[in-house]
Amino acid sequence: MTISFIGGGVMAESFIAGVLKEGLFSSDQIYVSDPIADRRKYLTDTYGVNCLKENIDILEKKGKILLAVKPQTLPEVYKDLKGKISPERPVISIVAGSKSSDLSKGLEHQQIIRVMPNTPSQIGKGMLVWTSTDEVDPTAIGEIASILKTLGEEYYVHDEKYMDMATALSASGPAYVFLFIQSLIDS
Repeated sequence: MTISFIGGGVMAESFIAGVLKEGLFSSDQIYVSDPIADRRKYLTDTYGVNCLKENIDILEKKGKILLAVKPQTLPEVYKDLKGKISPERPVISIVAGSKSSDLSKGLEHQQIIRVMPNTPSQIGKGMLVWTSTDEVDPTAIGEIASILKTLGEEYYVHDEKYMDMATALSASGPAYVFLFIQSLIDS
């Protein structure tokens, strides 16, 4: 089993560190595509994971795909992967504000899991609210819950409409508290 990350930023790194620490994957089972050479080198040197320059190269691997890019990068990801992902492969998205239906349409893929991590996830103390399309295999649901638990607590919602509410509370809430505390320190 492998897991492939599209995007190797801070949140992807949190997932990588978490799954390695918990022993869910070994470094040779983790693939990361990222356009920035320095970032690829850092991830390889730090975690021993396999880094690739092109998103399309992820398709040669098996297992789950985790989209960890900024929303403005999604059109490029769609261009690279649209209609090319094996139907049995679940796609996990931590892309802020991107609904499952939009991801499904953009990728021409049905198995979509939408996750909203928060800032404390970076230290394994997060609250990750998530949902999935009906096409996601029940076995995959359990595996995904295990992956998410490496970053803290996870809570599955059956209706995506609750994701926006959860985002306002659990994803943005800690950031506001951190900003408030930083302002107190700075003043």
